[in-house]
Amino acid sequence: MKKERTHRNFNIYNFKDRNNTECSLQKSSVATENCIWLGANNIGLKHFTKDRGWENINLINTIEEHYVANNRIYVGSNDEYVYCLDAETGGYIWDYKTNGGVLSSPAIADNKVFVGSYDDNIYCLDATTGKLIWNHPTGGYVRSSPAVCKGKVFVGSYDGIIYCFGNNDDNQPPTKPEIDGPTFGKTGKEYKYYFTSIDPDNDNIIEYIINWGDGNVEIISGPFSSGTPIKVNHTWTDLGSYCIKSKAIDIYGAESNWGELNVYIPRTRSIKNSFYLRFPFFLSVIIKLILK
Repeated sequence: MKKERTHRNFNIYNFKDRNNTECSLQKSSVATENCIWLGANNIGLKHFTKDRGWENINLINTIEEHYVANNRIYVGSNDEYVYCLDAETGGYIWDYKTNGGVLSSPAIADNKVFVGSYDDNIYCLDATTGKLIWNHPTGGYVRSSPAVCKGKVFVGSYDGIIYCFGNNDDNQPPTKPEIDGPTFGKTGKEYKYYFTSIDPDNDNIIEYIINWGDGNVEIISGPFSSGTPIKVNHTWTDLGSYCIKSKAIDIYGAESNWGELNVYIPRTRSIKNSFYLRFPFFLSVIIKLILK
């Protein structure tokens, strides 16, 4: 193994692996009880166990800094992905794609993964599932590793600014969703409904909860921009009167009140009586009397 210095005066080690592949090493290593992990240019992530020795982990590109928590290893890559692997076996668990190389070392706190990307964003991911919780743009690429202290995340960007993210005590919940769609229909036909909530702080909506009133409940996961209509299809299977209810939840967990829309599915064939088509108010009154 040959030690050299980079143009930024960092140590870099050049060597050949057991397959005689030229490699360079300028990454941190981490250790669990039974194994050691280190990242190497050209060959990605290497995994050492006392039983099997060194093994390559088959990821796509150069592996950057990595972090071990809860028997999982979290690592970014030049292929724009954040990976989560089993720390003992190297088995794949999940990945999340950003829009730039991930050279930032992830930080883990409260079951969340915080990591920066060369797409100028800082990301917060669910550590268990890899699902995006939130992301925030900065004015430059994020190469530095986030630091977490007292519930706040600190990270520097190439725009020269240090950003701080944390609980927002003044956070306001989103407005109750406006529900737009047909209020009359028939069974067996799919209808489109649109759900729109506005966040006073212009935070993203992380999910909509929809209770269709017929025993079906859906959770539509985002994130969605504040004020953006979300289309969801639904098919009614039984005749009756239904109340669609929906609430929105922002990225900080603040919940809106329930928005509502009443829907009537009175019959399976269309009404052709021209009187009711001309005066739909009388039709709705008659339907309500029938369904009482």
